[in-house]
Amino acid sequence: MNTPLYYALKEHADRSQASFHMPGHKSGYGLDEDFYKNIFRIDLTELADTDNLHAPDSDGAVNLAQKLAAEAFGSLETRFLVNGSTCGIYAAIMATCCKGDTIIVSRDCHKSVFAAINFIEAEPIYMLPEYDERAEICTALTKETIVATIKGHPEARAVVVTRPTYYGYCCDIEGVAELAERYGMFLIVDEAHGAHLNFSRLLPESALKLGAHMCVQSAHKTLPALTQTAYLHINSNRVEKRKVEHYLRLFQTSSPSYILMSSLDIARAIMQEKGELLIGELLHKIGEFKKQALGLKSFTVLEPNSFSEINNKSNNDREHTKKSISGLPICDYSCGFDSTRLVITITNKQFSGYTIDRILREKYGVWVEMSDERNIVCIATVYNKSEDFGILASALYEVDKSINSGMLDSYSMEARVGKKQSVKELLKTVFVMDAVFKPYEVLNKKRKTINIKDCEGEIAAEMLVPFPPGIPLVMPGEKISIQLVNYLSDVNNMGGAVMGLDKNGNTSVVSMG
Repeated sequence: MNTPLYYALKEHADRSQASFHMPGHKSGYGLDEDFYKNIFRIDLTELADTDNLHAPDSDGAVNLAQKLAAEAFGSLETRFLVNGSTCGIYAAIMATCCKGDTIIVSRDCHKSVFAAINFIEAEPIYMLPEYDERAEICTALTKETIVATIKGHPEARAVVVTRPTYYGYCCDIEGVAELAERYGMFLIVDEAHGAHLNFSRLLPESALKLGAHMCVQSAHKTLPALTQTAYLHINSNRVEKRKVEHYLRLFQTSSPSYILMSSLDIARAIMQEKGELLIGELLHKIGEFKKQALGLKSFTVLEPNSFSEINNKSNNDREHTKKSISGLPICDYSCGFDSTRLVITITNKQFSGYTIDRILREKYGVWVEMSDERNIVCIATVYNKSEDFGILASALYEVDKSINSGMLDSYSMEARVGKKQSVKELLKTVFVMDAVFKPYEVLNKKRKTINIKDCEGEIAAEMLVPFPPGIPLVMPGEKISIQLVNYLSDVNNMGGAVMGLDKNGNTSVVSMG
């Protein structure tokens, strides 16, 4: 049979050695054998005895499974999502906000948040996250930033934050929900990367425990669940459930997969019954890997492990501590970190994260979740085996040896593409772009296609989104700065993917002529 996609998937499965990317079941290792045996037999439709996702019976199987999920995750009610967290984000924002409403939003949110804001023609107020000098990445919003923005915009209808980030940082939202409630706002948390947090006391608390009114979690990212599966949690009686259900019916398929829904049910049961133990074992494996990694010269594992230390110090000591650890500034002491997320920083600045990512997969069969200019990010879940971490450590040591002996000849040209500016300076300018039009106003504007290198001063006609992590660096209607032009050109040159740019580096801008 001529089946190119099926063939490509089988080929990948045969050559992959270690999976540090989603989905969390790790090539089926975390899925029950009984599920495998019955997977085609349970590919059913809405029948008298299988219930209906869009209109579940009070004593039907779907409804009972969703109630068990609500108990396990600690929400008032939970809805199964088979179109990913994206449809949950859409439903949460559109069920709580209307056209013209002000929405307070972290500028490093996923593109689905901005798409929802665009759909309803709302007015976003952006909050800027902190910055980590060591890894050259955004970390998290400070609680002070969120609180100040809420107080400065009492008219806002909702506050939307991402927690944890792709890099594992968790902003401090304790008490924020109470403040939002006082101002009549909803706190909506995109916790796509945090579905596992509720199942271990060794990790930051979930947003639901901290009072989020609505929370969206991707099961397939960190739990043993199939791709596209997610949960939408409703955690406040102020949320109009009929509106949530209305938008879920709009944004989810009318023929939801029972295989995907049963995967959500199984993932919940596994974590509810064994999650504490499994996460404890995972953290032990990660700890052993970190010990192995201590001898690396060109890499370091990001360790924001000084937060508790800093919190125990007096206010007078905090600023000194922030500057003295490793001789470099660290992110704000008020944020937490998901210790299951492995962020490996390339300390040899001749080499980009994109290059190391490519070497790991081409030479060693190690597939990471994402890379950027300075880091590779590994999603480790409870079904990563000890051997996975051993393969990763061995590969990094071999690459480290090659770097330090000058043996990376075949990758040297790509590796040594230099940056035109610091990421910190880029973030200062990118996240405060000049907005000429509102995003929804651009839809009906005339467009032209030009190369990103010629885009300085042009008005973006679509989001420009390095993917992953899926955070828009420019929104439709915003003016494109020279800093962004240089940055995206670098990302393109170093092998990174940018949604909104074609393979030749072209993008759409508003035609003002």
